[in-house]
Amino acid sequence: MSDQKTGYSAARLLYFDVQAASCMRAIDAAADLGLSIQTVSHSVALHDACGQFKPSAVLAVLRPEERQALHVIGVISDARPQIPILIAGDVDISRDGTLGARVKSLGLDARGSVRVGGSLRDLQLALLCAIAGLGGGPTA
Repeated sequence: MSDQKTGYSAARLLYFDVQAASCMRAIDAAADLGLSIQTVSHSVALHDACGQFKPSAVLAVLRPEERQALHVIGVISDARPQIPILIAGDVDISRDGTLGARVKSLGLDARGSVRVGGSLRDLQLALLCAIAGLGGGPTA
C-alpha cells in the first residue's frame, strides 16, 4: 500500500490493481497531476483503505482472467464508500451482465468503465475521469 499526497486538489483517489507495477505507474501519473492518491494491490488493503484514506473516488482495475472482479466489488461494497467508483481494465460493467447486476444489487455508485491504456497520458485521463465522477450518474 502506498500513499502519495501532492495537494493539487481536494480530491482523494483510491486506486486498486492486483499488479503492483500498475500501482506504481498510477502514483507517477497522479504526481504529475498533483493528485492525492493511495494505491492498493490486495483486497484486504482495499477494504481498510476505504475507511482510513477516506477517498473521494475509487478507480478499480479489474481483469476477468484473474477471476477476482466479483470479489473486489464485494469488498468495496462491504466497506460502504458513498463515493463514485470507476472500473478500469478489461472489464466493462455495461457489457458484463453478472458484474453489472452485482454492482446494481449492492447499490454501488459505479459510474462506468474506462481503459487505462498503455501510455502515462492514458492513465492520467483515467485518473481524472475517476475523480470527476464521470458526471453522468450510475451506468449499472
